[in-house]
Amino acid sequence: MHNSYCDYLARSFPKYEENFCQYVNTLIEYLNTTNIDVDLIDHLNKKIELTNIITQKYTLDPLLVESLIEIPRELFANVKDFNQSLIDSPIQFGSVRDVTISQPSLVGYMIQLLKLKELKNVSNVNILEIGTASGYNAVLLADSLTNLNCRNNTVYTIEFISSLIPKAIHNISKFYKMESKPANWTKSSIPQRVVGFSTPRGQLILYKGDGTQSLGVIYDRIIVTAGGDKLPLTFIKYLKDKGVVVMPIQDYLVTIVKLKSASTHLRIHSMRDLNSYLHHMILQNNKHQIVDFKGLYSLSITLVIPVNFVPLRYTKSTTVAAGAERPPAGTH
Repeated sequence: MHNSYCDYLARSFPKYEENFCQYVNTLIEYLNTTNIDVDLIDHLNKKIELTNIITQKYTLDPLLVESLIEIPRELFANVKDFNQSLIDSPIQFGSVRDVTISQPSLVGYMIQLLKLKELKNVSNVNILEIGTASGYNAVLLADSLTNLNCRNNTVYTIEFISSLIPKAIHNISKFYKMESKPANWTKSSIPQRVVGFSTPRGQLILYKGDGTQSLGVIYDRIIVTAGGDKLPLTFIKYLKDKGVVVMPIQDYLVTIVKLKSASTHLRIHSMRDLNSYLHHMILQNNKHQIVDFKGLYSLSITLVIPVNFVPLRYTKSTTVAAGAERPPAGTH
């Protein structure tokens, strides 16, 4: 459906006319089912302003910008925050302390670091997201893979906090068809499949549990949207060759690319040594290093930007992802 609101938005960004039209139609369809009071022209002006910020703050791939335009962040926010959801800042999500939907520019930048463009037209792509929370990031990932024409792809998203899961299911259902009735889940940290959704080019599957435990899947990409102080072995063990991990470690957003074994001057013999070295890189502000891990493969490690994420939760035996998209308000 094309309407005057599509034209209104497209005047500022003619390159993304179709994407803005999809955004408007999704938004209006949603508003027709609610009692939310919105000055639509004012709201669209905020959308224009936000898109300007996103496209100017970081250099993002146009296909990623398309997804950021098409997917209304408003639909993932609490109703009371609807009119604030187009501001480039975190907004509170749910009743759990410090759970937020991250600012759109940071969300876009983290997805950009995954180098999804390298997967264009590739089939059977698997992406793991640690921390579902509102479901916003998971839907952006699925939409990005659709825009890249990745067929039979699967986005796995996992959330540890039980109370957030019904909200995520509700939000994701606005965009994708649920494959079956959600299964019951327990308080166990062991990953449990809750529900799957059919996307235009594959699936989005929601799990409850500890995101550092194996789902029995080998991933092309892994993205963590809560902070921590160490890299789990599973993130490296279950990553494909040339796969990418993006996660906050201590005070930095870090990218790790898994490469075929290569001769380097630095060999790391254990995960304990690897995490110690990561901490050393951060202390020394060493922006980039390639290390040989046990002679099996190389890891290209890059410190990207300083961040301040709410930490992952810890138990005696494991690191547990506490939820998604958690930079405290005002930190970015």
